[in-house]
Amino acid sequence: MKPYIEIDCRRCGNCTGDECLKYGADADVAVALCAQEAFSNYVEKQHEEAPDSISN
Repeated sequence: MKPYIEIDCRRCGNCTGDECLKYGADADVAVALCAQEAFSNYVEKQHEEAPDSISN
């Protein structure tokens, strides 16, 4: 059995929410192209710190 991985494109730094900056707006095509390159361009977004809730 081949190993199974799950990639969430929305968590990639190349994803704007509307399209992939690397492979374009068609999600199916973008995933296929990214997979062909073994997801080597997948860069997980860094978590932004929450703003201070006590700011006066």
